[in-house]
Amino acid sequence: MLFERNCPVCGRAARFVCERCWSALEPAVGRSVFVYDETARAIVLTAKNRGRRDLWRPLGRALAQEVTEPVDVVTWVPASRSHRRRRGYDQGRLLARSVSRTLGVPSRSLLRRVGDEPQTGKGRSERLDGPGLRPRTRSVGRILVVDDVRTTGASLQEAASVLLSAGAAAVTMASVASVSPPAPATRSDLC
Repeated sequence: MLFERNCPVCGRAARFVCERCWSALEPAVGRSVFVYDETARAIVLTAKNRGRRDLWRPLGRALAQEVTEPVDVVTWVPASRSHRRRRGYDQGRLLARSVSRTLGVPSRSLLRRVGDEPQTGKGRSERLDGPGLRPRTRSVGRILVVDDVRTTGASLQEAASVLLSAGAAAVTMASVASVSPPAPATRSDLC
């Protein structure tokens, strides 16, 4: 059975995102593919909240093209339990799988979320604390942490800090879209 797919931005028939809307995405600075504007927001929210798991493939391929550092494994900032339950999947896992396939390295679940409080709906000052994360296991090698949207950078910074404390040799952080300007370089960016 074939399902017609439409562009999540304009509604035109398209396998993922129509060429016109994809080319309208504004490139981001730093380690993000796009600025989180109306077009990027429509794509990401459709992928996250409307069951369009297929959108994570082209987003992951685009994100992989932004990675210039060598990496040994790709991981993600895990979604809260309530979001995973509601969506039926963790969008970060799907994004990491697509990035890892493109880069030719494995994706692994290296982080676990402590508590169930999502970042969604929090103000900037509340987001700066980031989610509670813990390592699943000892980390080794060069790790790429991916996330869908970087708002303040706190989730990625927390993930990098946890992985470095768990033994990672280096951590690179990247997101599909970015709301804010890139965070200043940190030890995890420079390792």
